[in-house]
Amino acid sequence: MERKILETDRTLKPPVYGALISDDLRSMVVTQVLARAGKSCQDCGADETRERGAYLLHIHYVDGDPTNTRFNNLRLLCTKCDKEAHYGLSLKVDMPEKSTPLKGTPPGSTPSKRAPRQAQKIENVTDRLIRYRIEKITPKSAQMCCKYTYLIDGRISEAVSEAYASDTRTTPRGPVGTDVKMDLWFPPEFHSREEAFKAQKDDGIKRVHPISIYTVATAKRRGRPRTVALPLDPTMEPWAMEMMQYFEEKGDDHVFPMTRQAVWKRARHVWADLVYIIEDYSVVIDNEAKGILEIDTQTTEQKRKSKRIDRHKRRWTLHALRHLRASDLVDYYMLTGAELSSFGGWTISTAMNVGSSVGRYLSLDWRSYVRKMLRKRY
Repeated sequence: MERKILETDRTLKPPVYGALISDDLRSMVVTQVLARAGKSCQDCGADETRERGAYLLHIHYVDGDPTNTRFNNLRLLCTKCDKEAHYGLSLKVDMPEKSTPLKGTPPGSTPSKRAPRQAQKIENVTDRLIRYRIEKITPKSAQMCCKYTYLIDGRISEAVSEAYASDTRTTPRGPVGTDVKMDLWFPPEFHSREEAFKAQKDDGIKRVHPISIYTVATAKRRGRPRTVALPLDPTMEPWAMEMMQYFEEKGDDHVFPMTRQAVWKRARHVWADLVYIIEDYSVVIDNEAKGILEIDTQTTEQKRKSKRIDRHKRRWTLHALRHLRASDLVDYYMLTGAELSSFGGWTISTAMNVGSSVGRYLSLDWRSYVRKMLRKRY
């Protein structure tokens, strides 16, 4: 008996995506994609008449964002091709291949019908997409570590509290549970919190906002503390309240007692198809030490021998979270270079794209930028 392709949700609604779009929208999207694809996989041509589980058809989101239901972002793929598109992996299926061995092929071997495909790489990674991917990380401890690293625009060494003895590149400076506090922010034009509350009550305009303030040990400043303020309103920052509660549960203990390698091992699969762009930059190579010199130690002769690194792509890593967060803070929240330096511990030369003669850190208070963070977004 022929099975209808729409008679159950399991054929076209992957469980992890099911709650993200309405039933009406899903029905319309499915109908359009089916009509275009002819009810068969758009990669290998398999259809629902093949009863093996690996050939059930799914809606695949090209950019990895299930909320993007634009027609050109949707493809109809079988489970096997969907797995390859996401992770670049082949899904083994217990079905014999019906192919004739080529002349000269060793006995018992058969040629592959098609060459393995590389997973499509996504360059345009957005704040919403990376948040969706981080939510898929397990266990919870690794997920919260990545959330914290992203929220504070930090390095992974500013989150974890452990390192392997052989890991000489990292000094873990992770926080303890008491490194967060809650405060109420009000506009500086009011002399007191009570005055701001009174004005808020009179005209109904919200002026007093609860915020969480984190003390972060800046990695490249030998642990020099900086403060990062985040609004607790979930429409402004949906992870802030969850993160503060997670800290409070830890008390005086380290919040993320793990190594950076352990976090990477748990997280790498969720962004295996992501890449980020590194703009061109210059490095100075010390021929004797065969390494990159710090800016302050460069001589005039060495600076003349700077090597220019062209713009290029890199696979997504934990450090890419810092780059994406910094871009979002500038593009969406419109933080200045000085404010970005205060928020994420960037040098002025990096944050403001100025010369190395001012390549230092600023020590601004969180009050310098927190007003810009109070924007409803989610």
